[in-house]
Amino acid sequence: MKLRDILGLGLSWQNLGLLTLALVDLAVVFNTLTVAMLNKKLVLHSIYIQLTGLLVFPYIIVPYTDTWSMFFVALYLFIFILANKTEKLSLKIILTLFLGIIAALACFIKPSAVIPFIAIVILWLISTDKIFPRIILLVFTLLTFVGTTYTLSNKISGQNYITITPNKSKPLLHFISIGMEGTGGYSLEQDQAMMRAKNMHERNEYSLKRIDKNLKQMGPVGYIKWLLFKQKNNTADGSLGWMADGNLAEATPKNWIQNIYYTTGKYIKDFQFVAQLWWIALLTFIFLGFKNKTSGVQFFRLALLGGFIFLLIFEGGRSRYLIQFMPCFIILASLCYPNTSSLLKGFLQVIKK
Repeated sequence: MKLRDILGLGLSWQNLGLLTLALVDLAVVFNTLTVAMLNKKLVLHSIYIQLTGLLVFPYIIVPYTDTWSMFFVALYLFIFILANKTEKLSLKIILTLFLGIIAALACFIKPSAVIPFIAIVILWLISTDKIFPRIILLVFTLLTFVGTTYTLSNKISGQNYITITPNKSKPLLHFISIGMEGTGGYSLEQDQAMMRAKNMHERNEYSLKRIDKNLKQMGPVGYIKWLLFKQKNNTADGSLGWMADGNLAEATPKNWIQNIYYTTGKYIKDFQFVAQLWWIALLTFIFLGFKNKTSGVQFFRLALLGGFIFLLIFEGGRSRYLIQFMPCFIILASLCYPNTSSLLKGFLQVIKK
């Protein structure tokens, strides 16, 4: 029995859009609950940030792995924080079992969605607090993650709903290679080369030659400049890359909502302006909260740093690839709000004098 049969949904764009809507809204719920566990006083700030951002951004209705993965990232982050807050070891173990399962599901939907989970593993490895219970939790989490990954791989290989041709898959080196050219994103030329290659060995050889050629042409200084350029591409667009893919919204607008979000809409520039203001405000909350050195804040900084590094190495070039990390942005901005607010108030007082 397929998931769509269980839910009673036909396979249509509208129904998949409704599913996406539900998953994004659930991500908002778990983001808020996570903030509540870390600092109850900041729950309203988290809600305000999300009401003006996630709940109205257009990707909420686009059935795509970026938006779906937000729910799974928000859920396993919530489980992780809950496990840390729980005193009973038995309950911690149960929660970490779920943590490993949800993280594995997130990885299957969007491989980069596993980055915050890697941050969790690193945190447990480098922490010096309660070593024995922590190692137990780490072992259980990794076992369930690996076990779920193995089970899902077998299920996918054995299913007949979608035809999968393993020898046509693209190697890891391909995504590193396309991440080093153009704007750091998709390359039609390299994609066609992957299609022409006869086997995985040829694909790896082709990608490796492209990587080697680019590194030699740029040199160490040139590569650093390239990374700065790509980081700008990865993070600059406050609309999170809306309208950059296909013809999702090229139809003639028929109502005021479509006039806001369609590429041909009367108010599309206004939407882009407001989205950019929201994005700048979100990053400002995070940046100016640098004095906050609590363990929760440091963890989310580590998760975002991992996400940035991943997108610099692999395919990126557009802010759409940040969507799966939005739970980390939202939670971190919420936690940094008091420090940012205090700093801005002090700055305003100095100006008034």
